[in-house]
Amino acid sequence: MKPKRISLALDLASSVVNSRQMDVHELAVPDGYIFTAAATDLNTAYAASTAVVAFKPDMTAHVVHYCT
Repeated sequence: MKPKRISLALDLASSVVNSRQMDVHELAVPDGYIFTAAATDLNTAYAASTAVVAFKPDMTAHVVHYCT
């Protein structure tokens, strides 16, 4: 078996992410979101990017925090 490898990279600026904010305070998880995940990408060629995302049971997501 030789599965096809796919690589995907999204170049998101914090201004793009922040332009889609809901009316919720930063670092606050809205009601109905049951799982919160945080990740930091240490890209030495660019910057460290951190994202905190909350999910509802139907996989609707809300970005709680994002920065580079």
